[in-house]
Amino acid sequence: MITLLKKQLKGLNVKSGVDYLMHFTRYAFAFDADTKVYGDEKRLSPEQTLLSPYSDCEDRVGLFFFLVKEIYNLPMIVLAYPKHVTIAVKFDKPIGNTIEYNGAKYSVCEPTPQRMELGIGQLLPELKKNTLKWHTLICPINNVP
Repeated sequence: MITLLKKQLKGLNVKSGVDYLMHFTRYAFAFDADTKVYGDEKRLSPEQTLLSPYSDCEDRVGLFFFLVKEIYNLPMIVLAYPKHVTIAVKFDKPIGNTIEYNGAKYSVCEPTPQRMELGIGQLLPELKKNTLKWHTLICPINNVP
């Protein structure tokens, strides 16, 4: 799959390529909560997400991370809120709304379908309003083998 995605992304700049991967991860799979599908929370690996009929936000963050890491090897941080998980990517030049971590700016890339279309650097309004108050975890993911 990585080989096919690399062919699809050939000729695109990094921002456009990451945007493509964000939208692919967002819309290529049906969404449903793990509690509804499995009766409890279940974290899927990227491979399981590709094979599963349904996935949730944590699964999509994992898949998106894997794809961006394999294709572009960009630093990322995971943003965990009480009822949602998303991810942010460090580009050469920050895009849109950013999250600052250790002096670097990361642009939010929402890989889960939402009620509104979000581009790179756009955070759900309810999360943006409460980023500092509701923000419970930043986990740096950089140069993971």
